[in-house]
Amino acid sequence: ENFLKYVDYDSAGRVRADKILSKECFDEWVKGRLTKPERPGVSFRRALIGHVRGFDRRPRKPFPPEVEAHLLVLLRRKIIWPCFEGTNIRIGERGFRIRGYHESRRLEKEKESTDTKRTICCENYAVYSILQNILELVQFSTHSRTPAGVFANVVINYYDPPVFFSILNAHFIHKVDFYGPKLYDSLNKNKRTDEMFTKEFLVPRFGSFDTAVEMEHIVLDLRGVCLAHTRSIFHENLVNTHWLSMQSSKLQEALRMIFILKRLSSGEEVWFRFIPKPSLTDANFKILLCRMNKGATCYNIAFQDVSVRYVHLFNKGVLQD
Repeated sequence: ENFLKYVDYDSAGRVRADKILSKECFDEWVKGRLTKPERPGVSFRRALIGHVRGFDRRPRKPFPPEVEAHLLVLLRRKIIWPCFEGTNIRIGERGFRIRGYHESRRLEKEKESTDTKRTICCENYAVYSILQNILELVQFSTHSRTPAGVFANVVINYYDPPVFFSILNAHFIHKVDFYGPKLYDSLNKNKRTDEMFTKEFLVPRFGSFDTAVEMEHIVLDLRGVCLAHTRSIFHENLVNTHWLSMQSSKLQEALRMIFILKRLSSGEEVWFRFIPKPSLTDANFKILLCRMNKGATCYNIAFQDVSVRYVHLFNKGVLQD
């Protein structure tokens, strides 16, 4: 199975593996079989993927790393392989999701290195992570005219130092990627106009509950960690879970901070709509109308499930940033 004869190099010396998926390569592979396969397309795919992964029903010689890397780019495109164009064979249209042989080993080594580093230096890693996020916030706070700059200033100016450090640390403890560059990029560059992620929708100035619908409650400490909650909507036990990890969208929390945190800190009662992550036992998205106030030692949130009012938004299928 000499696929490598179809590997070329461009003028810059980079590997080009396109011809491995050509009709010429496929036809030669079929002709080289001692017994003609009943389903040549499927057999060709299995043989090729076997070399990409390094095994099939038996160990197979993997491609050289540079060939595998370009092949994975080609295989992961959701298009029918060129060798099957004009036929009824649809191989390739779903893309290739499995890792390559060299890719798997590289990721395993990286994971082992990361796990070792976290085991030995977990506390130092957490401190480093917090400091890194503080530097990012300070850097972006200097750009006061950008959405990211506004967000950074709000976080720096309106959180007490212990709360500030706790929230910065939350992404490490709860694996919440919230304060990194991805959020700033989304605030600066994402021009989305989805109705669900506008200030007017997520942070209305006023609200009112439906007296015919049961109200529920959640209590957070001043760090944003859940102390208690009712269980009919939040099916899992969320006690000791950080508020940020309940979000279905980082953008909604950014908007909440920018537009209502100052009011909340000054003792005002605030309203907002909240879209939690789907639970393990209920995969449906929900929209909650929330009323929040700040006590001496905690935040109190009363809420109702108002999803039925916004079916037209769910049908759009865009709920995460």
